Amino acid sequence: MADDGIPPWVEYLSNLIDRRFAEQGARIDKLVTRDAFSEEQKRVNEKFDAQQQQIAQANANIQAEATARAASELAAANKATQDAQQQQRTARQTNWQWFALFAVPTVGAIVLWVINGGLVP
Repeated sequence: MADDGIPPWVEYLSNLIDRRFAEQGARIDKLVTRDAFSEEQKRVNEKFDAQQQQIAQANANIQAEATARAASELAAANKATQDAQQQQRTARQTNWQWFALFAVPTVGAIVLWVINGGLVP
């Protein structure tokens, strides 16, 4: 027996229980409190919300860019079509002008010839 009247097996069990409680206390000290967990969860959720807003904004920007690009390409195609139509009108007018350049003097000469007697001897 021990000096103070406690049997050795009781002292052994007491020491064993003290060590187990110390280990459990150390484990509990490492645990996160509910408040700390709630704060961390709130911070993470806010970060996810901010990232989701950034993603939504990026998607909106991409959609706006795609719409603007499509409108720009459509405007360019319309401009090219208008230019081609104008070029065709100009070509038709130019063809008529060339025809008129040769036809008017020729018709004028024929009319003068007919007026002056033409084929009559």
